Amino acid sequence: MSISYVRYPLHDGYIHNWLVVGPQAIEVEDLERFTGEDVRLPILRHYYDPESGISEQPVEPGALTEGVVRVGDFESRWRYVRCPDDHFVDLSTFQHTTHYIRAWAYAEVESQVAADVALILTTNGPADVWLNDAHVHRQEHLYDNQPHGERFVAHLIEGRNRILVRFEHVAARNCTFVMALQIANRKLQIANCKSQIANVVLPTAIDPVERRNTLEAVFEAAYVAQDFFTREEQIVVRWPDDFDGKASLTVRLQTPQGRIYGEAKKVGAARKEIPLGYAYQFPDSAYDVRLMPRAREYYEGNIRISRTLRTWGLDNNRYHETPYGTFDERRQEALLDAARRESNVYSEIAKMAIGWWSRLDLKVIMEAIDGINRRRDCSDFYLVGLLGMLDRFGDDPRFPEALRQPLEDCILNFKYWYDGPGSDAMWYWSENHQILFHACEILAGQRYPDRVFSNNGQTGQWHREHGERLALAWLHDRGAHGFSEWDSNCYFEEDLLALSHLADLAETDAVWELASVLMDKIFFSIALNSYKGVFGSTHGRTYAQLIKGGYLAGTSGITTLMWGMGNFNNRILGTVSLA
Repeated sequence: MSISYVRYPLHDGYIHNWLVVGPQAIEVEDLERFTGEDVRLPILRHYYDPESGISEQPVEPGALTEGVVRVGDFESRWRYVRCPDDHFVDLSTFQHTTHYIRAWAYAEVESQVAADVALILTTNGPADVWLNDAHVHRQEHLYDNQPHGERFVAHLIEGRNRILVRFEHVAARNCTFVMALQIANRKLQIANCKSQIANVVLPTAIDPVERRNTLEAVFEAAYVAQDFFTREEQIVVRWPDDFDGKASLTVRLQTPQGRIYGEAKKVGAARKEIPLGYAYQFPDSAYDVRLMPRAREYYEGNIRISRTLRTWGLDNNRYHETPYGTFDERRQEALLDAARRESNVYSEIAKMAIGWWSRLDLKVIMEAIDGINRRRDCSDFYLVGLLGMLDRFGDDPRFPEALRQPLEDCILNFKYWYDGPGSDAMWYWSENHQILFHACEILAGQRYPDRVFSNNGQTGQWHREHGERLALAWLHDRGAHGFSEWDSNCYFEEDLLALSHLADLAETDAVWELASVLMDKIFFSIALNSYKGVFGSTHGRTYAQLIKGGYLAGTSGITTLMWGMGNFNNRILGTVSLA
């Protein structure tokens, strides 16, 4: 393998160009063995390795056989990462169960002189630094959302200095996992002359380097003008008018899983536009716009550099700015739309509702049951649907017999509240999760009143009463004081998921009556704060893609069902439950 080197400047002292491996994610078994006010520190210390785990020279891979890293059972390859303006290597993740995660970042810094320098390493969790193969720093802290920087002094030799950073965290649900390294005093005072630490150097197996660098510049200048495309809009990759560069390349439109739906072989340059097709030509999905060299260069010439631009998704369902149809017509439309979507247990529930029994995918339902048995985060979202499915369709002779025992075992062994036996990564405390857990417990207790639930040894009747007491307190509090997740265009969907099941299936009058009242309160607030179907108020909780337009909002399918304004999208849990 022939190694060349690519040079980059520092950005305000920050290293912006890295070779990165990971994150490696190790599921933490037997959580009960870790104790303390914050069990993450014992977990991190349990998995800590004083050795870096990297024994071979890091290199940006050219051929598939190059740049491979093996640490125990973990195998991956170095990949090139260029930091955005915030300076971070961002490997943030979401894990439904508790995982220990770690990643490695490598760069070389070329110094004109030998000198001591101050380095600032910013991470969310513990991290180690090796400089020229010697361990020079460890920090052990936990900052969930806002990462924290620690300053330390290290000695740079004249010439190239090899820097390896390993950073760690414990991920349970959303996990911000970032790293930045700054050389704080990059201008060194030596004999009354200022010398500049000139640049960052990365080893690469891609040859020729000049072609690699040209492609990187063209890829970095490319942009897509919007995050979301509707039916009649064309997906176009563009370059700025003042861009000074040019390269032949391939642009692909593909799903995050790698399925390719469009491809163009063009030249990227100033004022160039590369169309990939209209949204109506592709299935609804999130898509990646991937820029890469021409196929022969990439696969045969091993110039394996690329860049991915994420679009939030396409939606082929028409968006309605004014009301249309009757409720019954929209109800049927909502269920048909959900039934045609893939890999969601609520799609299978919709199939039962419209009589598509022969099209059921039992694997999807069994995977949902398995996730609940493992107490994955958001298990409450899916268990309430399965309980409703049993109540509504369990007596139908077409209901699959293969599901009955797994469902029963799952329901009887679930942990219905945080004070039950067992450790897990489920989140109980946010507003929407609270009522979902309570709804699950009520419906489970109603279904098996005389059975002993194996997780805590209590009867179904006990669980029903326990769930009703907590649910009534939640319902009274929101009725009197409103929501902490007020007007949420994502979590109102989860509230309605729980409330619709209680309004329809709860057997205690006070529970279903108050659930109905709260549903009316939510509907009124959505209607009051919507314009042409867009729920456009302030939101107590939301996400970036949901405030750039109304198409992806969790409430959009609900408003379409209820009033004929909005569009049906892939947020189907609340819509199917209401329909």
